[in-house]
Amino acid sequence: MFESKIFTLLHKTLDFRTQRQDLLTSNIANKDTPGYKAEDMVFEKKSGEGTSCR
Repeated sequence: MFESKIFTLLHKTLDFRTQRQDLLTSNIANKDTPGYKAEDMVFEKKSGEGTSCR
């Protein structure tokens, strides 16, 4: 059971990092686009909440 929780946490962490990398790539690709606002993601360690954009 303990291993299952660790693997679940690792999976969620990797998913978050992949999504954040995609978002940062978009920020870089659009840096010269007029009116484009860069975004970032925050990983919140709260039950029921995963990631959020700000």
